[in-house]
Amino acid sequence: MAATKTKGQLWIVVALAGAAAIFFVVWRVAGVSAPAPKGFAADEKIEAQASEPALPDLQPQEPTKPVPVEVSATAAVAPSAPKPGPTVRLYGDLLGARDRTPLTYACSVRVVDEEWTERTLTTGTDGGYAFTDLHPGAWEITVREPSLQTLRTRVDLREEEPEKRLDLFLHLALVVKVRVEGAAGEDLKMTSGSRYLAITGLRQDLSREARTLEERLRARGFPNRLDLTIVATRAEPGRWFRDEATSEARVGSFIDRNAFVWGPEMERAAKAGVKQFEFSGVLLRDGTRLDELPPAYCGVIQLSEPPPAFASLVVRDYVLRTVPIPPAVDEIVFSINRDQLKRLPGQVKVTVTDAEQAGPPPGAQVHVDEPVPREVVPSLDEKGSITFDNVLPGWATLTITAPEHEVIIERFLVKPGVLTDLGTYRMQPFSEIRARVLDEEGAPARVQFNVFPLDRYEPAREPLASRIFRSSADGDLKVDSIGRGRYLLLAHDDNWTAAPVIADTTFRQTDRIEIRVSKGTDVWLRLRGDPPPGALLSIQTSTGLPVTDTNCRDGETIRLRLAPGSYSAALRDGDTWLWSEGFSVGTEPLRRYFPR
Repeated sequence: MAATKTKGQLWIVVALAGAAAIFFVVWRVAGVSAPAPKGFAADEKIEAQASEPALPDLQPQEPTKPVPVEVSATAAVAPSAPKPGPTVRLYGDLLGARDRTPLTYACSVRVVDEEWTERTLTTGTDGGYAFTDLHPGAWEITVREPSLQTLRTRVDLREEEPEKRLDLFLHLALVVKVRVEGAAGEDLKMTSGSRYLAITGLRQDLSREARTLEERLRARGFPNRLDLTIVATRAEPGRWFRDEATSEARVGSFIDRNAFVWGPEMERAAKAGVKQFEFSGVLLRDGTRLDELPPAYCGVIQLSEPPPAFASLVVRDYVLRTVPIPPAVDEIVFSINRDQLKRLPGQVKVTVTDAEQAGPPPGAQVHVDEPVPREVVPSLDEKGSITFDNVLPGWATLTITAPEHEVIIERFLVKPGVLTDLGTYRMQPFSEIRARVLDEEGAPARVQFNVFPLDRYEPAREPLASRIFRSSADGDLKVDSIGRGRYLLLAHDDNWTAAPVIADTTFRQTDRIEIRVSKGTDVWLRLRGDPPPGALLSIQTSTGLPVTDTNCRDGETIRLRLAPGSYSAALRDGDTWLWSEGFSVGTEPLRRYFPR
């Protein structure tokens, strides 16, 4: 009996010991798998895998290195955080390579690193530059000034060297003399400018050659002078380019022989405090006296980069002639024909009608913006047609106004020597768009917007970009100066962004629409290689609605702020499509190279 009792007690002890062991194992597993309570150090936390439970591991482990993630077309990638630790001060002097003296005039200095950080400053009269708080690593430095050759160099900043001095030596721009002469010995009458040439006497020639009343009227409206500019570029341009689109592609500047240029003589007088002094001749920084050039030369090009390059003779946006500038050349020649210059101006025809009745609206007026004033101003005929003569080739602005009707403003291209028929414009009476503008929390927001006609977005985009509509503090947006049709609303605000919204006013007034705005996501884009002069990067939504167009700068980062969503980027050189690629924007900043 006692043995049986003792045996029963032994089983009880064994059962209790087993239960205690099981409890201990379960407790250890739960203690390791559970998240660390608040107050634990970051390096004491053990994260569980999402796909399988974490197993206990009592051995100390080395911290794992983060795995680099490639930016994809469907996922937003956060930018790398600023490097912790000490920073470096980069400073030095900008010196002339010839005499090793500090440059006492303004230069643009830009530094760029491999993490898309860019800093730019303009130097003063002391010839020095300084960048503070640069992180250690490789940086590229670019120095620009019109009378100097552009300098590009690299520097490695090290953590153990908190201050890095780097003096930069810049060479004077290369001077190339320019001649513009008439073909086959024709006489060209040129007057002086600063950055242009002016051909005169063409109006008198046309007047003498006129045989009919129409020819005499056209001759009266021909410009007194024809302004030509000379542009030096790295790549050969096409037949057309916009001046602002090619500014970054230029590698030099043209200076007329009689232009007033700040040179060493003026610098010495300014340092001496002389305010008025006798000045004879125009000097470049290399000592070239332009007024002493032989009469055959009209001026010089200062090249900011060594040849090869190209020089173009341009009338507004039309490239009249292009000649190469090979290495080791000191002059170039443009040969032009007087008859070709006389045939440069074209004609522009426009027809205006009222959308609700026959003929043009009462009080309608049409204007074609051009740099040369017309002496013969046309007017609308009874059918609403009007023809403008002597419009120089290039981009021009068409403006059509009428009381109580939507104003039509568009850009269009005038081709040389031909009739450009813009077709018929149906002027719409005023309609109205009403919208409610709310932020991410549903609160009213005060935001600025552009409104573009959707079917005329491309020609209207540039001239209407300065037309701004603003919602009130209560979030109410009212647009009452548009006509009937479909309109695109785009946020144009430094503090807010939104997806494009379409409003349809075909039946005079739209239902109240809602526009959701947000602070947006920072997007940095950079192109691989140099884009063509004048190329545009167009951003559209996945449904094809336009968002923005931006000029492509040489080697510079394109900064945008976009609402989260799917987009596509397309590079266009005029009407030529080069490539397109899709990308997605989330809530984290995105950095992308194009094309991938």
